[in-house]
Amino acid sequence: MNSIRSLLTILLVSLSLFASAKDITDTLCFAKKDRIIVTYSITRNGNKVDLQLKSVKKQLGSFYREKYDDAERIKILFFDWIGVRKDVKFTGETPMPISWPAKATYRKSADGYFVVEERPSLSFDMETSGTGSFSIPLFLAHYEGKQHYKILCPCGELKVNIPKASTTTSTTTTTTTATASPSQSGKPKQSEELQEVEIEVAGDGEDFSEYDDQALSLINSINSRLPLQDTVPMESTLERKIENLVDLQAKVKNEGTAKMIDETLEAYNSRKKELEVEIEKRRQQKAEDDAFANCSTKEDYERYSKQYPNSKHNEAAKEKADELEAKEKKRNIMMIVGGVLLALLLFGGNQAVQGIRNKRNQRNMMKMQQDVANKAKTEAKNQAERAIHKETNKVTSQVREKGKTMMRDTANKAKNIKGNNRVSI
Repeated sequence: MNSIRSLLTILLVSLSLFASAKDITDTLCFAKKDRIIVTYSITRNGNKVDLQLKSVKKQLGSFYREKYDDAERIKILFFDWIGVRKDVKFTGETPMPISWPAKATYRKSADGYFVVEERPSLSFDMETSGTGSFSIPLFLAHYEGKQHYKILCPCGELKVNIPKASTTTSTTTTTTTATASPSQSGKPKQSEELQEVEIEVAGDGEDFSEYDDQALSLINSINSRLPLQDTVPMESTLERKIENLVDLQAKVKNEGTAKMIDETLEAYNSRKKELEVEIEKRRQQKAEDDAFANCSTKEDYERYSKQYPNSKHNEAAKEKADELEAKEKKRNIMMIVGGVLLALLLFGGNQAVQGIRNKRNQRNMMKMQQDVANKAKTEAKNQAERAIHKETNKVTSQVREKGKTMMRDTANKAKNIKGNNRVSI
């Protein structure tokens, strides 16, 4: 009796679970004409949700097919936490973890990553019995070897809808009293009738709807990404989620969800203002840094100190201005001393040059006098030689004439003596 009842109960519960566990196939297109086809099943038993990845088909475009000839090393990955791992290395694109629904309790895995081709499964608990959804960002990766994956690109997000909580079953049985029939052989006849199986769906609350689940899922995703933003505009995906959350704001009736929406939007606006202030500070700081870097003279540093009195470079600018002023004073003193020394050198040099010039002039005068004396001496000598030569010639001529006259006279005398006898001289 009890065994039959237990068997029927288990059978009904199993049938209800298997009926809700149907396969879902989703196609994601991404990158360079690539796409993947993922098949999974999602089941829920009470507050426990189970996800089973069953298969994945990759249809890669020509880019990755030509770049990687070892197609079996190209895998589809997803992550439940981001951080440094001891045994596995990831390079390339930065991954994103699973965006869990609000009020979900999940125990992180040890490795933090899953390979879809290995058909992994996930389990988590929901605090609410309503429906909802969560996102699993998928990434195309190439296994480089030695526990090293290079993440090539994101494949998109696998949107998983969470079914309602499984029904609670209660069996009501009516058992008739065993009575002995005179017509029967003394053994009591046991009659048992299973009258009905009542299925009651747990209530979701009057003001809790699917919009609340969508809003809570968005809130969870936004709150996980908001602290990571470091500039404006923020990530385009986060901006779209904010827009979707604003659209849901008017549709949500649950006060708790509406309050969480207001707090999330307030946190978003506050973070946006903080980033705008930080960006403006960085812009001003860059302007101050550039202005300080472009200073080169004492006047530049003094002007910088007046223009940016609260700058972190203000003290350094004053020190630079004082240093340049001291250098300028030292340079002026050196110039004055150098001018005096130059004047002295010029005066001494002029005197030396003048002395050299005077000595040269004296030498020139002495040389001229010597030349004149030598010239006069030579001229006198020449004149004496000419006079002597002239007198010599004169005496010689006179002697010659006298000799000729004496010979002529002698000849004439001889002629007279001898008559016509000719005497040759």
